[in-house]
Amino acid sequence: SNPGRQHLGISGCGSIVTYKRGAPDFCSVIGRTPIKSGVHYFEFVTHRIGDELWVGLVDDISIVGPRTNLRAHRSAFTYYCGRRRNSSSSLRDGQASLQGGGKVEQRFEP
Repeated sequence: SNPGRQHLGISGCGSIVTYKRGAPDFCSVIGRTPIKSGVHYFEFVTHRIGDELWVGLVDDISIVGPRTNLRAHRSAFTYYCGRRRNSSSSLRDGQASLQGGGKVEQRFEP
């Protein structure tokens, strides 16, 4: 059960997650099966991005939901699309980047 489920719409046998209008700025969700080993491919399809978007994975179930900012957490690994309405050159809060373990790992070109 997802701690932020009141902010989410789930369909497609659980494979499609939508964010309800008026929800908090962020909310992480729990998937069906934990990743235990091996190489995995994930595809995140977004149909609308407001000011910014993060997608990724965590290895600590206690941080899921709408209260923990995953970009700064040591147990989260996220892709950050960068701010759409700001020209900040900051990798932490402005430019597109891969962020993991609480730090910026790699910058991406827009």
